[in-house]
Amino acid sequence: MGTVLLSYLQGVCQSIKQRAEYIVTTGVSIALFYALYGFKVLNPLYIDWLLAGGDPTQHYLGWALYRYSPFRLRLGLMNTAAYPYDTSIIFTDSIPLMAVPCRFIGIFTDRQFQYFGIWGLACLVLMGICTCFLIKRFTDNKLLIILSSTLVTLSPCMLRRVFWHSSLGAHFVIIIGLILIAYRNEMCDTPVRSGVRWAFLAFICAFIHIYYLAMTGIILAGYILCVIIDIRKDHTSETYSSIALKLLVPSAAFLLAAVASIWFLGGFSSGMLSGAPGLGYYSFNLNGFFDPDGWSAFFKPLARYEDGQYEGFAYTGLGVLVMIISAIIVLGVSCIRKSDDRKLLNMIKDHSAFVSAMVFIFVITVIVSASNEMTFGDKLLFKYCIPGFIERIWSIFRASGRLIWPAVYVLATASIIILCRSIDHRGLALLIAMCVLLQIVEMKNIIKEKHTEFDTYTAYENRLDDDAMTRLMSQNRIKHIVFLDKDNLKQEELYAFTELATRYRLTVNDFYFARYLEYPVEETVYQNILYSGDDALYVLTGRPYDSDDIEDLASMFDIRYYQYGNVLIGFKRP
Repeated sequence: MGTVLLSYLQGVCQSIKQRAEYIVTTGVSIALFYALYGFKVLNPLYIDWLLAGGDPTQHYLGWALYRYSPFRLRLGLMNTAAYPYDTSIIFTDSIPLMAVPCRFIGIFTDRQFQYFGIWGLACLVLMGICTCFLIKRFTDNKLLIILSSTLVTLSPCMLRRVFWHSSLGAHFVIIIGLILIAYRNEMCDTPVRSGVRWAFLAFICAFIHIYYLAMTGIILAGYILCVIIDIRKDHTSETYSSIALKLLVPSAAFLLAAVASIWFLGGFSSGMLSGAPGLGYYSFNLNGFFDPDGWSAFFKPLARYEDGQYEGFAYTGLGVLVMIISAIIVLGVSCIRKSDDRKLLNMIKDHSAFVSAMVFIFVITVIVSASNEMTFGDKLLFKYCIPGFIERIWSIFRASGRLIWPAVYVLATASIIILCRSIDHRGLALLIAMCVLLQIVEMKNIIKEKHTEFDTYTAYENRLDDDAMTRLMSQNRIKHIVFLDKDNLKQEELYAFTELATRYRLTVNDFYFARYLEYPVEETVYQNILYSGDDALYVLTGRPYDSDDIEDLASMFDIRYYQYGNVLIGFKRP
């Protein structure tokens, strides 16, 4: 018995040793999460921190409205946020990948709960693990792998999004796309395996945020370029049908999986406009790689051409910048060496397909993210006209600046790979460790600020929680909240009434969505007043009670209004 136990323990130790880099990286990612956000947000029952306003409140309330909506065949649809119409959980940015399974968990409890804290932790951990796997393709040194993944996980453009626009904190999907290129001969060696993997990536992206489909779509194009170069370098003859399968299967699988996932989530049946104004305004500024925008203790923010170019935030951090500069120097030195001593250039030549794919991804993401307005600092370099149909497609991703993120990770990982093949491992480990420390020191003020913000308990008090409203809701007479002029409500007023609706399982007729509703909301409101019963609470902005508008509505629809704080609420019966 003792021998068997000893043998088992030896096997466990060996398994741990083989996966040490992943275990250590997971621990480091958890430590980084604590340093930035603390652990209080991981409590599923602690929701007050999400109700302080802004995007996190939109995301949480979107999930809360979705949770209590009737089940649909397309699980992403709900009729509680734009009643009586169906809308999709996609357009509240509530992370369908978490919302759909958590909805089934919610069947077993009536308590309100959130998953955004756990999601934030998962983003950091998966970022570290995926980067580990990518770097391991180019070096077996576990210390280098751990340090490199830590440096990449400290990416400001990812950490900025976590708990601001939580679904856009999932930068690990970008790394997965790069992994499929780096490991294409092992993971995508047949058309079927390639198709399955790219389809799975499309599914994950669609269930997190639509913008990731555009980013990974560009990475897929880089993968196709890589395959084409591999085929040209391979001297074995292949049939045209075999080549066509290698190129078409992953592309078709990615597209079909993306369309199917969006359909399943109700994205095509939600009554939302696909595009929106803002293309060019929310673009990438060409100084974005060097603009810290408040994320550096050493450098000041740089000038922008448009205020909305914060969406193109692509600052790599000072530590990564040092790595990039070091890689450029090493490349330059390698170029001026004698031809028989150009090991690095020979390595690049041997991996020309991978290098070409990385260059392609970098160039395309810069062009697409900058939109049709190329800017540098506060200057417009040039603007070019695009056909209307291209503009309509491009406007689906109006915040085009976000699409620069693959370029950020191409720069970071490429610099690490170049240095891994050029510098002694001990010296490189010391360099990366110094860059990690530099990255942390540079962000020290942000780390302290975020830790204080998220690791301090906050208590949310809804302004509507008074005795009169409590008595009204306890009668169970009100089933719907109807905003007569939602666009004139202050955001905190809209969120207060919507939070009230989620607690008492009421519907609202409008909400703050990522896109504009095509449905005639105002016309529907008036029809609701004319033909519905007396189970609705009507909300108007804070106009004086004796205004002509109120008198007209009261006489037209037989509604009695009452002043309630800064707004007016009305009922069809007193």
